[in-house]
Amino acid sequence: MNLRLRFQISSELERHADARRRLERFLRATGKPLDEAAIHEMQLALDEALSNISRHSYQDHAGPIDLEFIATDQDIQLVLRDKGSGWKKTPGKRPLPSPEQEGGRGLGILEGVMGEVSFQRSEEGENILRLCRHDSHPGWIPPLPEEVDPC
Repeated sequence: MNLRLRFQISSELERHADARRRLERFLRATGKPLDEAAIHEMQLALDEALSNISRHSYQDHAGPIDLEFIATDQDIQLVLRDKGSGWKKTPGKRPLPSPEQEGGRGLGILEGVMGEVSFQRSEEGENILRLCRHDSHPGWIPPLPEEVDPC
């Protein structure tokens, strides 16, 4: 299987809902056995990535974001491209900041939900954020075994 969807939205926050809806339809069209929690988690990752691009790369100014959703036999990839100022990802997983700190949780959320996060800036000045979730990834909050009572 190799299913692909490409489209563009504006970085304005009110445009993000359309991208979330398109992702949900795309994920359901893959035929992969995704439960509601997995779909919700990937929508959360997309929303976090879009918000970071809007706030940090475009500094709350409108700019284009190219999106590409890819489903293969092994994974689901979300690729976001923009021409804003970008950001620098430090190697390795970062711990979550203290509860008092405002911000700084986005990368941890992306890594937890998707599993793999990569960022590069092209020679043409394009930022490329690739989020990859392998089919074997348990997700951010794996489901509890049936015999475990959460209370």
